[in-house]
Amino acid sequence: MWRKSIVLMVLVLGIGAAVSAGPAPGGVLRVALASEPGTLDMQLTTGVAASIPARHVFEGLFAFDENYTPRPMLLEDWELSADGKTVTFYLRKGVLFHNGKELVAEDVVASLERWGKYGLTSKALWSHVVELKAVDDYTVVMVLDQPFAPLETYLANIYGGPRIYPKEVAEAAGGEPIPPEDYIGTGPYKFAEWKAGDYIKLVRFDKYSARDDAASGYAGKRVAYFDELIFYFVPEDNARLVGIQAGTYDYAVNIPNDLYPNVEGDPNIVPIIVDHPPVYPVALINTISPLTGNVKIRQAILAALDMEPIMLAGYGDPKFWKLNGSYFAPGIRWYTTAGTEAYDQADPAKAKALLAEAGYAGEPLRIIVAGDMTAQYNQSLVVADQLKKVGFNVDLQVYDKATLPAATTGRTRSGSSRSPSSTPSPTRRWCCR
Repeated sequence: MWRKSIVLMVLVLGIGAAVSAGPAPGGVLRVALASEPGTLDMQLTTGVAASIPARHVFEGLFAFDENYTPRPMLLEDWELSADGKTVTFYLRKGVLFHNGKELVAEDVVASLERWGKYGLTSKALWSHVVELKAVDDYTVVMVLDQPFAPLETYLANIYGGPRIYPKEVAEAAGGEPIPPEDYIGTGPYKFAEWKAGDYIKLVRFDKYSARDDAASGYAGKRVAYFDELIFYFVPEDNARLVGIQAGTYDYAVNIPNDLYPNVEGDPNIVPIIVDHPPVYPVALINTISPLTGNVKIRQAILAALDMEPIMLAGYGDPKFWKLNGSYFAPGIRWYTTAGTEAYDQADPAKAKALLAEAGYAGEPLRIIVAGDMTAQYNQSLVVADQLKKVGFNVDLQVYDKATLPAATTGRTRSGSSRSPSSTPSPTRRWCCR
C-alpha cells in the first residue's frame, strides 16, 4: 500500500505571450518546505527536506529517469567487464564545479571513497569494492570482489547517495557534514545563503554543463529557468496553505489531505497529487524476538490485517492512496506481484488458526508508534484493534517522534511519553513509521 502526497503551485497570471512562446529564463521561485534540513550534504542525510534544494546543487554519476531506471549523469559512458567485477567510468569533459574547477577523476574517487566510508546508504555496495582508482583525468576504475547487480541503482540514489564533490571538500569533511560554505556541486544552481530558521537561497549557475539527452525524471537535460530558488522553512501545515493562497509562495510541499478541499477549485492554484514516487507506510517487525521471530506469528499478523480501514484511518479519501502488495508502484522497473498473495488477507479465522499452530500463549505484542505523527498513530489504533480481535495481547506504546528511535532499542530520552520502567524490550517491538 502506498499513499500520495499533495503539493500546491500558484498559477502565474498575465503572461500569456510568454507562455505561448515557451518558458523564458528569469524570476524567483519561492518554495515552502515542511521543515528545515539539518544539512545539504547528501552523502550524510536521507532527509526529503534536504534533498529538495540539494538535488539542484549536487549531481552524481547516475540519475534516475521517470521509470526509476538509472541513466548516466556526470558520465559520458561506462562499461562492465565480462566477469562483472571491473567497472570503468568515463567522465564527461568540461563539467565545472561552482568554484570554476573542472570535474576530474580525482574528485570522483575522493567523493566515492568518502561515501563508501561514511555514507548512509553505501555499505551493501562498498563491502564489495576492493579497488577504486583514477586512470587519467576522465577515467575511473572500480574493482569488485564479485558482481553487484544493483550498482547503478546505488550510485543514482539521491537520499544518502554518492553525490560528487570537489576532492578537497570531500577529504576535508571526512565523516562530518560538509559546512554550507563548502556546498560546491556541478548542478544547475549554486548555493548562495542559508538563513537559519528562515530559508535557503540558490542562484543559477551560468556555466552549468547540461546533458544533451531529453529530460526524464532526475536524468537528462536540466535547464535552470529561474534566476533564484528560495526554499522557506514553514513547518505549520496551514501556514504553507495560506502562504500559497496569499501568493507568498509559488510552490508548497506536503499539504495534508484534509486541507485539500480548501484549494480544490481555486482557479489560481494547481493542486498536484503526487503518486510517483509514492510514500510507503512501513511496519518494522523484530525478527530476533522470541515472539515475532516465529514465522507463524508473523503469518498470523499478515492474515489478520485488513488494509482498507487501516489506510482510511491514516489518509482518508481513497483518492490519496492505493492498495497494492508490491513494494514498488506500477511503472517503476522493480514492480512485481510476486508474493502479494499474502497481502490484505483480512482473514481472522486463518489468523487464529496460525496463532494456535504457533503455540501462542498470550505474550504481549508490543507496538511502538509516534503519537505526534497523526496518520501513523491513527493507523496503529486500527492495526491494534484488528490484532486484538484475532487473539493477540496487544501492548500499544506511544512516544513522540524524537523519542521513538531510542524506544525501539530499549533506551529512553527525556520527553518520552512513557516512563523508563515501561520501556519496551528491544527484542519485542513492532515499530510503525
